Amino acid sequence: MRVFFFSLITISVFLFGCDNLASTKKETNDEEKIKNQPITFSLANEEELKKLESLKLDSGYVNLLLPAYNSEENIQKVRRSWSDLHQELGDYLSKNNFDWGVGDSSISLFNKIYFAEDGTIDYYAFKVITPSVSEETTKNFEKLLKEFSSEVKLDLGQNKNFAQCGKSRIMNK
Repeated sequence: MRVFFFSLITISVFLFGCDNLASTKKETNDEEKIKNQPITFSLANEEELKKLESLKLDSGYVNLLLPAYNSEENIQKVRRSWSDLHQELGDYLSKNNFDWGVGDSSISLFNKIYFAEDGTIDYYAFKVITPSVSEETTKNFEKLLKEFSSEVKLDLGQNKNFAQCGKSRIMNK
C-alpha cells in the first residue's frame, strides 16, 4: 500500500498577516469570476501580483482570525478548516500524481485565499517558497490548484466574504 505522496506537516497562520482585511465591503470585479471557477494568482509573477493588488480584495474580505470578527471558539474552527483545506490539497496533488521534481523533503508555500460567504474559493493567490521548485513545475501546480479550488468548499459558512493567509508545508514523497 502506498503511503500518501504528500501530507501536510505544518501550517502557520498569520493572525494579522493579511493587509487591511477589516472592511466587509466587496469591491471586486465579479464579472471576472465565473461561478465555481476561482481565479488563481502566482505571487511570484509581478504582473499577476499587480493585478491581484488592483482588485483591492483586502477591503472586501474579512480576516476571520481577528477577535473583532470572531469568538475564540470560532477562531479555533477557522484554524482547523485552514489545516483541513491544506491536507485536502496535499491529498489532491497525490491523487493526481503531481511531482514537485525536487529532492527537498517538503515544499513551503505562502497562500492568500479569498472565500465567498458559503465557503467556496473566489481567489487563490500563492507563492512556492521552496527555491528549488522550477517555474514549469509551479505552473503545473497552479493548474491543479485551480482545479482543486473549484471543487473544494470549506465547512465554514459566514455571513460575509472572508480571507485567510499563511504558510503551509507539504511533504514531498
